[in-house]
Amino acid sequence: MMAGRVRTMMKLLAGVFGTLFLATLIGSTGACSKGAAAARPVIEAGPESAPMSPGEVDEALHEGKKLVLIDVREPEEFADGRVAVARNIPLRDLRARLADIPRDADVVLVCRTGARSQMAWEMLLELGYTKVHNMDGGMLAWQGEIAR
Repeated sequence: MMAGRVRTMMKLLAGVFGTLFLATLIGSTGACSKGAAAARPVIEAGPESAPMSPGEVDEALHEGKKLVLIDVREPEEFADGRVAVARNIPLRDLRARLADIPRDADVVLVCRTGARSQMAWEMLLELGYTKVHNMDGGMLAWQGEIAR
C-alpha cells in the first residue's frame, strides 16, 4: 500500500517538475515569442465564478445549497480523504469527462493545495462554463468533515 502511494507521489512530482522544467526552458530560450503569448485568451471570470474559501463551501453545503464538488486529485489521493459529497475526476481526465460536469450548476473544484483545481478552473472557463469556482487552499485548508 505504501509503495502505491510512493509511486503516485513520484508520478505527480515528475509531472510537476517536468512542466516547470519545460516552462523554464521555453522562457529562457525565447522559443515562445511575445506575440504567441499575447495571442492566448485572457480568462475573465464573472462574480458567479469567483473563488470560494473552504469555509464558504462548508457553509453553503450546510445550508443545503446545490454545489457539485469535483475533486481533481488522483484516485489514491481522493481515497485518503475527501469532502463527502465530492466526485473524483482527476485533472488528467477532465476534458474527456466534461459530460459529467453540469453547465447549469455551481461547480466547485478542489485538489490538495488549490493549484490543480486552479488549472481545472481555467480550463472549464475557457470551455464556456460560467458557474465554476476554485476552492482556495484545497484540502489542506478544509476544516469540515473528511470522508474516507
